[in-house]
Amino acid sequence: MENDAEYIELVKKAQNGDRVSLDLLAEQVYARLSQYVVRLTLNEDLAQDIVQETILEMYKVFKKLKRADRFWGWIYRIAFNKVRSHYGRQWRHKTISLSELGSQITKDGASEGLADMVSAEWKQIVLDSMAQLEPRHRAVLTMRCYDQMSYSEIADFMKSSEIGVRALFYRAKKSLAKRLSHYGLGRGALVSALLFFGKFTATTEASAAEVVISSSILEVGLAGSLLGVAASKSAIVAMTAGVMVVGSAVVAPSIDNIFPGNESGSGANSYQCTTESILQLGQGQNRNRQHWYYYPPGTSGAVLMQTESTSDKGASYYQWFQNEQANFYKSNGRLHVNNYRMWNADLSVQMLPTDSRRLTRFINHIQENNKKLDYVPYKEDGLMIIVKHETDGNYQQAVSRKDVSNEEFFRCNLPSGIRRIDNRDAMHKRGWTFFTVEGEIDGQLVKGKGRIAFVYDVCKRNYPWMKLYVGSKRIPESESFAGLSRPWMGLHTIDTVRRDAAKEQIWFDTKLLPGGAHAVVTLDHPQGKIEYTIDMEADLVEKITFLTSDIEKQGQLRFTYLQDIEDAEDFAPPAKSLKWLNYNQQSMLWLVEFLK
Repeated sequence: MENDAEYIELVKKAQNGDRVSLDLLAEQVYARLSQYVVRLTLNEDLAQDIVQETILEMYKVFKKLKRADRFWGWIYRIAFNKVRSHYGRQWRHKTISLSELGSQITKDGASEGLADMVSAEWKQIVLDSMAQLEPRHRAVLTMRCYDQMSYSEIADFMKSSEIGVRALFYRAKKSLAKRLSHYGLGRGALVSALLFFGKFTATTEASAAEVVISSSILEVGLAGSLLGVAASKSAIVAMTAGVMVVGSAVVAPSIDNIFPGNESGSGANSYQCTTESILQLGQGQNRNRQHWYYYPPGTSGAVLMQTESTSDKGASYYQWFQNEQANFYKSNGRLHVNNYRMWNADLSVQMLPTDSRRLTRFINHIQENNKKLDYVPYKEDGLMIIVKHETDGNYQQAVSRKDVSNEEFFRCNLPSGIRRIDNRDAMHKRGWTFFTVEGEIDGQLVKGKGRIAFVYDVCKRNYPWMKLYVGSKRIPESESFAGLSRPWMGLHTIDTVRRDAAKEQIWFDTKLLPGGAHAVVTLDHPQGKIEYTIDMEADLVEKITFLTSDIEKQGQLRFTYLQDIEDAEDFAPPAKSLKWLNYNQQSMLWLVEFLK
């Protein structure tokens, strides 16, 4: 953007009431904004209306401009907001009728010589291709290629982050190249098309001559490329007003109607949750894999994930979405909504790029995983990590340290018309439930009750809690969920238990029982053994058995989860005084105390 002394002086005079300076400034604004808005809208009449409205707005609020050297950024932002306001909900979709395009851009003010040099066919191809882009894609191409704006300046305009704008620019280029390819044009046509469009839409010979598309302008960097590729190939969840949904960016009023009109989990055409369907996750060799890890700000360890694998032939193998509201598995054109979080098919522990080196070393020592990820320290202000694995064993990793849930690259929709099948039971559809605990430890009666959240979206309204008594002794609430099911934190219970054990450097062993519906995780502690029986489909601890080192049973806790809570009584929650989300800071050694 220009900040030279001539413009600054002109702006200052106009602000001080110099009418001649104000009129001259308005003329220059009209000339510069006309080609800018035409490139965004591809509509001459609409562009003129928006430019005139922008100038009127300038007259009204001109004195509010505090810095004269920022005039052009200020006036461009007014015009940009008016363009975006005009499109409204269509900002992310095509809005130009190709049959009307020829009459919308007449180009009376453009260079006749330039128009004569370019064939009518090439002209129509470029205009048609630009018209099919989403308005936001044309906007980022215009600001970057023709107005020479930096990514940080564009981010300021779009109220986004720099990395988000880089990803958006990457996808805009890819989208334009794809449109051009429909006319039989190869990759090399992209720069030519951008150059021609810039010159053709320029309002003067001089401005047309200034249009140059350099290689540096088109670069987005590694992080932008990774985000752009990931968002363009994957169906990413959308988050609006703190509520995540899959599909269009719509706020779901409750977890029960994420998918209105879904098929139920019963009936002739329904998808049955079988052992085979559960175990196919992550299977297959020599496939490219891509993982998204999103850590919402202030959640002390919660992680929302997405993973996608492609075969060596380029076909999509599976997609798994774990967001704030549910767990989704895409297969064969169908989207299955399930009770359980993802786990690794080989029963290895699910690792995260935010895992400490100490935790990673211990788990890798047990399972010889040899994790190959760059460690990323977790912070409370939000974090997005994208890891792209190649078939040759190499990987790329991109990191954004902020709350990116509302970024453009994080808002990508599932294919329209995809068949959605809800396999969840009643309590998982509700998103939370009450549970009871009963059992005995070395002859002492154990009783307890509590509430558990299955998804993070319900935690604020139905925060998890547990009251547990061994004889007359009560286990402190601040400890009692460590080493138990915490599916709302983003990992399957089988991984939550083992990772809790690894933090305490407790050795563990994992076995899948015949039939695949249950797994047993055995923790080997010097005081004895703790044996977990985990329902893999419900994603919950079913029972915990305490054994001595010579495998003599010393006690057991049995958990019962309520599908129907209408008649549930005496489940009054404790006061929400503890930091109920800080479960990653807890110790599971309270369970070990039972062995002493």
